[in-house]
Amino acid sequence: IVTAMATDGQNLMDPLAIIAASAALHVSDIPWNGPIAATTIGFVDGEFVVNPTAAQMEHSSLSLVAAGTEDNILMVEAGAHEMPEDLVLEALKLAHENNQIVIKAIHELRAALGKPKAPASIFLPSPEVETEVATLAVDKIAATLEQGLSKVELNNAL
Repeated sequence: IVTAMATDGQNLMDPLAIIAASAALHVSDIPWNGPIAATTIGFVDGEFVVNPTAAQMEHSSLSLVAAGTEDNILMVEAGAHEMPEDLVLEALKLAHENNQIVIKAIHELRAALGKPKAPASIFLPSPEVETEVATLAVDKIAATLEQGLSKVELNNAL
């Protein structure tokens, strides 16, 4: 959980929270497969805006946040008003490129301040537990998924 202690009211907090959590994990001794970064892309007056302010977002026909690693985009949250697919793809590429700048900085932070990672202990359930869970849940989950429910209905049913 990331809690902002102050904000200027103009810069969007979601990408900053993702970056802060990623940097904290990366310099800590907690084992994980990071770092990640996030970038917001807006589209104002026919131009992409990287990490737009709240005021710019009021006039943006695109609101896209993409989080990812050095290699891949992991998460996309987007809303758009009549945005062609090729422009959305261009926005995703732009976000991924900008994420690389932040990821490089997080790596540099780890090199300067990072702790050695603790050994990871992986817990895997026994075959008996896997069989029991499959027996109890797989058919019910499959039947629920096949009902064609809305997102809210599916969430409630599961």
